[in-house]
Amino acid sequence: MPTPPPNQIVLVTPAHPYRMAEAYQPVSVTGVLEPGMEKSQLFILDGVLIVQSGYTVRKAEVADVDSVPDAVTLPVNSPWNFLNKKKN
Repeated sequence: MPTPPPNQIVLVTPAHPYRMAEAYQPVSVTGVLEPGMEKSQLFILDGVLIVQSGYTVRKAEVADVDSVPDAVTLPVNSPWNFLNKKKN
């Protein structure tokens, strides 16, 4: 299967090493999403693949999905405050 286009790939660099329990484990990534093309090497079973990403998140906090809170504390003037409002 070919790699997705760069606008669908985010290169995440964690602030602290993160060890996954299994492949394709869902995680939560928190950080600043920045646009910009970047190339990186992906080591796969039968060699190396150069992957181009359209976005990066540096110094990201990575956590298991189970440990993610239901609500995130946002600044008062954040345009994303509507996400924390509870549905009736």
